[in-house]
Amino acid sequence: MSECNNHNINNDYELAKVIKVDAKYIYVERVIEGSCKNCAMHGLCGSKKSPELRFVNDNRFETGEEVLLKISTNSRIVSSLVIFILPAFLMIAFYYLAKSFLNYTEEMSIAISFGSLIVSFILIFIIDRIFSKSNRVTINKKTD
Repeated sequence: MSECNNHNINNDYELAKVIKVDAKYIYVERVIEGSCKNCAMHGLCGSKKSPELRFVNDNRFETGEEVLLKISTNSRIVSSLVIFILPAFLMIAFYYLAKSFLNYTEEMSIAISFGSLIVSFILIFIIDRIFSKSNRVTINKKTD
């Protein structure tokens, strides 16, 4: 368990506060902490670089209540793979292609390998946009 705003919260959950309730939706504001502050995959968890999320109102929550949000484990795994593994994989692949198939020099192959980081950033941006269209965050329970 980790400490989050003096509440014992499992790492699968994030603390949020209901900031607005209307007939159709409830709006919650995430308390963004830790690695989430600097994450490049905001769309994967539904935050879209904003700590505010919208959910269908099922009349369980009131303005001002603290709630726990659950981000799916799959989303966390996919975002980690995309952010950390994809750039390294592309660097190795681009180096191998440049050196083996295009017969470039060692120096040119290394430069192309580092150039692949631009491609990986573009791919991360596109993947983030695709995932941002689906809400992968759910309100799981109220805090005590």
